[in-house]
Amino acid sequence: MEKLKIIWHDQLAEYSFLKLQSLLVQYCENLVNIFQSNMLMKFQSLKRLYVYDCGSLQEVFELQRHDVRESHVVIAIPLKRLMLQRLPKMKHVWNKDLQGIFSFQNLQKISVWECESLKSLFPTSVARCLMQLEDLLIVNCGVEEIVSREDVAEPAARFVFPKVTVLVLSQLPKLKWFCRGVHTSKWPLLKELMVCGCDQIEIFASKNLNFQETVEHSQLEISIQQPLFLVEEGTLFPNLEALTLDRNYNLEEIQSDQLLEECFHKLKILHVAAYLPGSNWITFLKRLNSLEKLFVKISRCVEIFPYEELFDQENHATILTQLRELELFHLPMLTHLWKEDTQSSPVLHNLENLKVSLCGKLKILVPSSVFFQNLTNLEILKCHGLINLVTSSTAKSLLQLKKMSVSECKRITEVVVGEGGEANEVITFTHLTYLKLDDLTNLASFFSGSYSFKFPSLEEVIVRQCPEIKTFSHGSLRTPKLEGVQATQEDEWHWKADLNTTIHWLWENNL
Repeated sequence: MEKLKIIWHDQLAEYSFLKLQSLLVQYCENLVNIFQSNMLMKFQSLKRLYVYDCGSLQEVFELQRHDVRESHVVIAIPLKRLMLQRLPKMKHVWNKDLQGIFSFQNLQKISVWECESLKSLFPTSVARCLMQLEDLLIVNCGVEEIVSREDVAEPAARFVFPKVTVLVLSQLPKLKWFCRGVHTSKWPLLKELMVCGCDQIEIFASKNLNFQETVEHSQLEISIQQPLFLVEEGTLFPNLEALTLDRNYNLEEIQSDQLLEECFHKLKILHVAAYLPGSNWITFLKRLNSLEKLFVKISRCVEIFPYEELFDQENHATILTQLRELELFHLPMLTHLWKEDTQSSPVLHNLENLKVSLCGKLKILVPSSVFFQNLTNLEILKCHGLINLVTSSTAKSLLQLKKMSVSECKRITEVVVGEGGEANEVITFTHLTYLKLDDLTNLASFFSGSYSFKFPSLEEVIVRQCPEIKTFSHGSLRTPKLEGVQATQEDEWHWKADLNTTIHWLWENNL
């Protein structure tokens, strides 16, 4: 409704919209606000509010003191879900802080996306009453502060979010404060935290380290920036399980301070980008005794796990013994996960999923001393330095592997490389059901030696855009469940007696 300027007439009948629970407003180009305070009290059943793609909207709740009758009764708005997206001119969700007049204490999920004019999200009175809030997402907005505080000269403000489990602050290039002035925040149930693209604010800090007591004597100075999360005493995130960061947010302080360390003692999932792993990085990882999933992206590191840091003096593994999933993405300088000619590391013994993408200088995935007895999924993409994927010794350890995918690796000539040994040696991929070899322009075979291979569970094979592969392997080959090979994007399947014969037929026919 491109000409609509207001939704509600201010002379509605007394019981209008009494039972309205859900409201969606979308593509109303001239709408300036959704609710005015004199109308808001009528919506005593409203639980869900969605506002999308309204180019002129300036605020959701236009609150004016003179519109409200003189009363000591606080009007509770039952709203539980608030979703705001693509509102380019919205400066405020609540245009005023009408403490003691309206309460939004039932809010559970708040999501704000692509609101580039938004300066702040909550007035102080709203932020202090979010006792039921569970999820808070602010993405790609012009937010400078999460909570707007009218009087920064008052004593240190305290905000408690007792039920928040998910907090996402992403692509907020203007964010400078959680709240101006000295303040503290508590997040006792927070499990998932993402902070990305917030380059103007320090994320973690301990008051013991870099937020000195002298700041408290300078509260009147708005220019003083407090870190987004300040640890004073005890744990700030006692239940944090998943953390996503896109740059070095005071890594040295995190790894050297006991208070900050306590914030991450339950961490299971860690996403990091733009890190330069070194001694600080390894020291930090050593403290993450519960870590199960590690994702490292867009970094210029040469080595992920320096061997010298993996073991103590008695050669016992010191880090990541619980790691289940490892993903490495866009690490252009990475040459190895750790060096060849080192002892087998238990760091990867429990690994179940390994994905490596866009690591152009990686020449060896892992040395022959590494065994993957629990690996179930292996995916390699655009790693043009690899000549082969794993040695025969490592291949023998892949007893639990279910899926293997190797795509767009220009130099790879074979997947498994032999290390000598008897010609009648057998390698069995007991649980492998899916094998994909895609866009490997130099691949000549899965294995060029005379070892025998058994694939008792293999059901799906994709060999696509591999013009040099004439045969799958040169030794004995058993695939009792396999009935076809996919060779084109059109999902066509081909089968000529057995896997080797089929691969040769596809080569002859340029498929």
